[in-house]
Amino acid sequence: MPVTLRRGQTPGKMLVGIRVVRQDRTPADWMTLFVREGLKAMLYLMPMGIIFDFFITMSDPDRQCSLPDRFTGTMVVRSQAHNP
Repeated sequence: MPVTLRRGQTPGKMLVGIRVVRQDRTPADWMTLFVREGLKAMLYLMPMGIIFDFFITMSDPDRQCSLPDRFTGTMVVRSQAHNP
């Protein structure tokens, strides 16, 4: 599983131009990202975890908050380099 690197991005997130930040849009620290990734790993090991997380994400108005994001107070946004 790719881990979110510094600047809140994995290589895949860099490719599509998104990053993980705190809800106030400040950069997330490494401990917050570490906890977020650990929660994602535990959630996705459960048989219904991915489906459950999908429906939670789709119920969010911005469609960007999964359970680990809600727990750690983070969100996924477009990175500055990809904003028009």
